[in-house]
This record gives sequence, structure tokens and C-alpha cells, in this order.
Amino acid sequence: MIRVKTVAQMATLASVLLVASTPARAFDDATYKGRFAAEYYKAGQLRTLAIRPFSGSDGSNFTAALSAELGRATLSEENWFTIKPANTKETDPARAGKALGVAGVVDGAVVTAKVTRTDRTELPDKKDKSAGSAAGVLCTRIMLQYTVHAQIFDVANGASAYDKTHSVQDGYDLCNGKGQEIAVESNEGLMVSLAKKLTGGAKKDAYIIEFSEDALFQRVRGVIATKIKDDITPFNKPVSVEFKRRAPEMPKPLQSTFESATPFIKAGQLDRACAIWKLLRSEPAAAASVSLLYNLGACQETLKPDNPAAALELYVKADQLLSKPDKLLSPALKRAQDMLEIQQKIGS
Repeated sequence: MIRVKTVAQMATLASVLLVASTPARAFDDATYKGRFAAEYYKAGQLRTLAIRPFSGSDGSNFTAALSAELGRATLSEENWFTIKPANTKETDPARAGKALGVAGVVDGAVVTAKVTRTDRTELPDKKDKSAGSAAGVLCTRIMLQYTVHAQIFDVANGASAYDKTHSVQDGYDLCNGKGQEIAVESNEGLMVSLAKKLTGGAKKDAYIIEFSEDALFQRVRGVIATKIKDDITPFNKPVSVEFKRRAPEMPKPLQSTFESATPFIKAGQLDRACAIWKLLRSEPAAAASVSLLYNLGACQETLKPDNPAAALELYVKADQLLSKPDKLLSPALKRAQDMLEIQQKIGS
């Protein structure tokens, strides 16, 4: 049986546990922002949108929240959607979209926006000796159930590109006039709980909780608007690439030139390394080098992620020269093929 006697020993044990539970990372030469399609990628291809007023008791407020959220949507740090005012009384989405000159029309309804209040009395705190503590604390739990049904109509083909319902419940406790978060019980196990306590635990969401109904509504609208945005907006995710360090198939002098790019890779100066390999390709003895074609494909993939076809072309040329599988080229070829398919889903 192991006895943990000091806080320092406990911290050491927690750190060991965290390290042990973390998978080992492979060495990566470069990481770029890969472009990935959303689940409802056809709706994401409709880059000019008109958002018609949502029906329901909180419809106008949710319409404003969704317009703002979609207007902030980005891919590779560029705005993805253009939101146009839905200043038409036309009820047919196809005719409305054509009149507004947009690719897609968004509408829907706030199906539920219900606030409930439940009163209770907290048991008295035996350690609290202040006056009135014996009677306990009067608390009110304020909960908001919020459900939205949203649709996006593709004006060009006359079909629905998105049709989904999202529901969120949130709330807070108000005890003796003071707001507080609702405690959430979890059963994560002793060692995980210990590690969280010693490392500060999980971070809260990036907003400051305000204990009022207005703030509660605002927060919940934002959560659902973000869910809709994430459903339809393409996104960036890190993709790692490893370069070949040597090119043994080249003549010795050209091998030295090839390897001279390595220090620039280590220094994060990928453009300098790629420039060396690009110049090297003009040498007849290097033109058919698998290592060189692979590295040039990796340069193209990393520096121009919005054009996976160019990287794929170089990887294919390298693959055609192989007599046996290559541990770097085979996954890179598959990755470029996947990226090309994804790019087609994203659209322009």
C-alpha cells in the first residue's frame, strides 16, 4: 500500500498520472491549418445568406444572435459567410432568395423558451454561527429550456440544405439574493479528481457567468447559434507533416544540397527549405528523386493547404517511382487524396 504523506508528493504523483495518460507525440517538422468540411457541408457552400426572422416568443432576439454568429464565422482567418438583410415580405424561400440575391435562406422557429423557478430551503450550515443560520437558506433554482428549429434553403436547386433542432438547458441558483452556479456532480475516480485539484482542474468556458435572466437568455441563444454555425461552417484543424532528411538515391553532391535544407526546417523557415528543393529539381539527376518529389509535395501541402491537388500531383509522381511502400509517402498520398475530397465539399 502506497501512502502519500505530503502535498509535494501528491503533486508528483498527479503529474506522473497525467503524463502516463498522455499518448506519446511523434516528431513533426511542420504543422499547418488543415481545412475540413462541416457535417452539413452543402449548407456551408451557400456563402451568401439571408436570415429571415425566426418565429416564436424569443424569435427576434435569436435571429439577431444567429446573424451575428454566422457573420463571425471564419475559415483560415477569412470571413466565410456574407449575411444580407432579409428585407422582403416574400414567404416562399426560393423566390425570396432570388429577390435578395443570396445563395441560401435561413429561417426557423424558437420552439421553446421556457423559464421555470423552483424554491427550496438549504439545510442550515452547522459551522455558521450567524443570526438566522438555524433556519437555513432560501434558494430559487432558475432554469431555462430553449429549443430552436432551424432550416437553410438552397436557392439554386430548390432544396433544403439544413434542417435540425437544437435544445439547451441552463440555469443558476439564487440563494438569499446571491447568484451561484448549479453544482454538477461527477464520478471521475479518485486519482483523476486528485490530479484536477492539484493542477487547477478543467477551465471554465470563456465567458463570465452573470446571474440574471437576461444574461441566461443571451448565453443560451449564443450556445445554440454556435451549434448551428459549427454544423455548417468549414473549419481549420492542425495537420502535421514530416519531411525526408536524406535522399540516398541522388548523387553525393546533390545529396549535400538536399540536406542543406534541414537546418531551415528545424528553424521553422519552411519557405527557405522549400526554395532549396525547388531549385534542386532543375538538376536532371534529381528530377526523378522520390525524396525530392515527396518533400516538394509536403511543401505544397503545408504552404498552400487550399490547393491539395498540387500536393497530390507531386505525391503521385513520387509514388510512381517506388518499388516498395514508403513509410512517409503512403500516408501523405492518402492524406492529400482526402484533402482534395474535403476541399470539393468545402467549395470556393
